[in-house]
Amino acid sequence: MTESTSSSQQRAQGSVSNPSIAPETAPKLISGVTGTTPDDIESSALFSDYLGLSIAPLNQPTHEGTKGLYLRRKDTGDILLLTCRHVVFWDELPNKEYRHDGTKESWAIIQPGEDTLRERKHSMELSIGCETSRVERLEKGSDLPEEMMNIDARMQSAKLRIALCEQELSKLQELDDPASRIIGHVVFSPPYSLGTSKMGARHLRNWALIELHQGKHETELPCLRNKIFTGEVRTRPRLISYDRLNHAGEVGDTVAEEELRDPNSATPPLSSPIVVMKHGAATDLTTGSVAEALSIVRRTHGNVTFEFEEWCVLGDKERWDGLGRRKMFSAAGDSGSCVFDQFGRVFGISSGGGELGDDVPRNESGYFTPIEWLLDDIRAHGYDVELLPRGLDW
Repeated sequence: MTESTSSSQQRAQGSVSNPSIAPETAPKLISGVTGTTPDDIESSALFSDYLGLSIAPLNQPTHEGTKGLYLRRKDTGDILLLTCRHVVFWDELPNKEYRHDGTKESWAIIQPGEDTLRERKHSMELSIGCETSRVERLEKGSDLPEEMMNIDARMQSAKLRIALCEQELSKLQELDDPASRIIGHVVFSPPYSLGTSKMGARHLRNWALIELHQGKHETELPCLRNKIFTGEVRTRPRLISYDRLNHAGEVGDTVAEEELRDPNSATPPLSSPIVVMKHGAATDLTTGSVAEALSIVRRTHGNVTFEFEEWCVLGDKERWDGLGRRKMFSAAGDSGSCVFDQFGRVFGISSGGGELGDDVPRNESGYFTPIEWLLDDIRAHGYDVELLPRGLDW
């Protein structure tokens, strides 16, 4: 792994001149998602403290990844967000340990990233345009009796939709300043390096811990829960248990790597094949099946290539595809997302899509690092963490 980089890149990781916290007037993240249409729900999610949503570094707001899991430090009670290192630090930066000690400007993280916000605003603008055209057509009238029926009601419906979309667009525009989206800062991330799990597997250290800012969250941080956004009800897989009102599923227990290798040793036993899912910033909610054996994966940083083992997830087969092709499980932007099953058990953190390996077709697969090894490695670096407990409110 190279330590050489330009002086500007060195300054980028060591210090920043941007604001380190969101202004007090910035919209706060809330524990809930409202809306009645897919567009409304997706836009509302950007203002929630749910997981599975877009994040990015303030210094590179188009470098997007996904919120993974909330962890609690047992010694301090601090609430931390787990994601991948390559989500918060892009590859041109030097591969060295990052530790926030309070002596330099913090490495701020925003929600959502720039492209996600732009896409949501564009979607709202399109909806406003479509409904406006609909009103104009209705105002012109029609010679067809069936189209004249209930014309007033249809116009009222279209105008109401325009008003709601304009309101939502105005709310999204409050996030135009990236500083208003700062949710926390990176507190620690080890350099890319290899570690060995209890089962002898080689895994890549590719994780980062983000300390959350209370001022950006409406809910008291210790009261946060590992609720993962699932999207609009009709688009979710039937096998997930979720909060119907707030479009989220909660995760809690962890699956050991031994149970991945021997599904019958789990309590209750894991299904065969093991079916998992994730919600990522790029491909939303997807499902797939865990491959029976570990995959050899390679990642290059600078002039060094790491060879390590990851668990592979094959995307579900296309329902109406007679060719047996599979859906994409994950893609660029999904890194950091939590991989879990229908019982809310956490399997790991997504580390990338099918482009990482040569053993399966491109775009059909995703990879994840087992949560057991991640937690062990985080603790070995001095952070005695645990997953936040499940809530009892639903």
